[in-house]
Amino acid sequence: MNKYINKFLQTIVAIFSLWSLSVNSAENKKIDCNKEFTILFDKDKFESLGSRIKRWESLGSQCGGTGLYESRLAELFRLSGDVEKAQSILESAIKAKTTYEKELRFGLGDLQFLKGNLSEAEQLSIQLIQEYPDWVGGYVLLSKVLTIQKRFKEVIPLIEKALKLQEIPDLYASLAISHNKLGGYKQSVKMMYMALALDKDMIKERLAVSATIFSLVKLDRVDEAKRLLNQQLKADPESKTDSNVIRIIEFFDKTAGSTTSDDATTSGSR
Repeated sequence: MNKYINKFLQTIVAIFSLWSLSVNSAENKKIDCNKEFTILFDKDKFESLGSRIKRWESLGSQCGGTGLYESRLAELFRLSGDVEKAQSILESAIKAKTTYEKELRFGLGDLQFLKGNLSEAEQLSIQLIQEYPDWVGGYVLLSKVLTIQKRFKEVIPLIEKALKLQEIPDLYASLAISHNKLGGYKQSVKMMYMALALDKDMIKERLAVSATIFSLVKLDRVDEAKRLLNQQLKADPESKTDSNVIRIIEFFDKTAGSTTSDDATTSGSR
């Protein structure tokens, strides 16, 4: 399932990009909690995830109780692998009825997705869309569920609607996968390039890049496909151990000097 899971934290930052939080502590000392959270990812100041969690927990008295603080704390624990702790934080915060309830519910739905509870995740995402039709979060969550269930025909119109609300690189990458699976190779390539235009790090999204490479091959744009593969390997050296990337490399080795679009018919990304 991991290869279907996008860079969740980056998506969270995009979804919540309009959030800004500044609160007063008990000592009436102002602290910019939004800024403090950003600083956590300064590797020169916080080398480990554990040190980031410890620092963010220490700000609980100044920043806690908002829903946003709890959502971020849960995400840090999720990244550490402590899914149960993350879920407990989210559930407690939801009961507190904060102004960030929808974001907390989004986080809970994503945890259900991560645990493989797809029906629960889908139900939560549909509820979010129904209650907050102008907020992109529910659409993002549902698109992940539909993609892993290979319901590609449902994914495309859903994401297109979501992109009208907010442009998120991960959504374009998901479209690249869906269009590839449905034979829309030109659209697959276009969507991936749009994702890369918004965020160059999307080159590390292995499944989406693999789908785009095979779409390029089907369009007889083999040299372009090879360049994209080289970009991926340079940005993400460990991707060479990914099953899709291995198949791509083997495909290019096998068809060196005689590649045709028909050779890629059975080699598309999984």
